[in-house]
Amino acid sequence: MDLTIKKISEQKVKITLSQQELTEFSVEYEQLDCGDDDTRDFLLQLLELAWQATGFYPEEGRLYVEAYPDADGCTIFFAAAAERDTAASVCTPVAFYFETVDDLLQGAQTLFYRYGHRIHKSALYQTDSRYILIIHPLDQSGMDSVLLLSEYGQPFARGDLAAAVIGEHCRTVIEKDALEKLSGSAKA
Repeated sequence: MDLTIKKISEQKVKITLSQQELTEFSVEYEQLDCGDDDTRDFLLQLLELAWQATGFYPEEGRLYVEAYPDADGCTIFFAAAAERDTAASVCTPVAFYFETVDDLLQGAQTLFYRYGHRIHKSALYQTDSRYILIIHPLDQSGMDSVLLLSEYGQPFARGDLAAAVIGEHCRTVIEKDALEKLSGSAKA
C-alpha cells in the first residue's frame, strides 16, 4: 500500500487514499461515519501510519478529522486542537499568508466552493513580498476552513487585534468579499 501522507504542520497531517487503497482497508468513502466502530478502527490505523511516516502524534485532547472525496478516492485530514482552542477563540478572524498568487487563488477558490457559506467575511492585503488573506469563519469549530486553507497558505495570526493591525499596516487589495471575488463568483 502506497498512501500519500503529508505533514502540513506539527498539528496537522493530510492522507490521500486511492479507491484501491480504500478497498484494501475494506472502506467506502460514502460509509465513513465517526460513530461507526469500523470507521474508528480505520482512522486509528491511518493515525498509526501517519505517526510512522511523519512522527505526527497528537497529544491528548480533541482531534479534528475531515474527509473529502476526490476523483480517485478521498483525502483525510487529522488536526490536533491546541490547548488554547476554545469555541470563542476558533471563531475569530484568521490571517494566512501566501508566497505565490497561484497558491492564493487556488486556496481561495477551493475554500469558497467548499465552505463559502461558512465564511462571514474576508479581506485581502499585500505586503512587499506576500499576500495576506483574512477569513472570519462562522461556525463554532472554525477548523474546516482553517484546515483547508492551510494546504495553500500559512496561518500566522488570529484574532480581532491581529486583523486590525494587518488592515492598518498592509496595503488593502480587496476590502470585503475577497473569497467571492478571487473565485470569480462576484456579481457585477
